[in-house]
Amino acid sequence: MANLVQIRQAYRANWNGLTFLVESEDVQWTLRVQDAGNQRLLYTAGRSNRTAAQSAGLEFAMFRGAMALQTSPEALARGLNWQEYW
Repeated sequence: MANLVQIRQAYRANWNGLTFLVESEDVQWTLRVQDAGNQRLLYTAGRSNRTAAQSAGLEFAMFRGAMALQTSPEALARGLNWQEYW
């Protein structure tokens, strides 16, 4: 019997002038944070799952902007509208 191949998954969200891209790879999820205006790459990281990658992106954005929000990066990531793309 042939092995099943998982199709790549990818999600995109925008917040506060930034674009967050989270994509599945063989053994991890890769996060990229880009400037929404000029698409310049600002940060990239690998995490073990999609939720951790999404949260890492918002954590970077919060620290980059030195924002003192009354919420956690995890809660903020859950509240964004992540759109699936291919």
